[in-house]
Amino acid sequence: MSKRFKYDSMTGQQLRTALDGLDMPYMEFCRLTGANERTVKKWLDGEQDIPTWVSMALYIFKNQPDAVLEAGKWAAKSINSDMEQAGIKYPYRSAH
Repeated sequence: MSKRFKYDSMTGQQLRTALDGLDMPYMEFCRLTGANERTVKKWLDGEQDIPTWVSMALYIFKNQPDAVLEAGKWAAKSINSDMEQAGIKYPYRSAH
């Protein structure tokens, strides 16, 4: 089965530039989108293809007022634990 649409690919450098433009550390992107930390590192290093939804999410974060705030609210509501910060009750960081 073939795909109907072919989207532009995003490179690791483009992802890094987009995150820098949003003043968003990659770990915050992981928290806001549910992306796996190791996977995002692979994207940034060019070791793995970046899915189309990443470009879409970055576009929305950049162009929609309060999108990052709303994503932060979703993350705070949806994340029930932080495996690396087990002693800290989530959410330990409020959305900005």
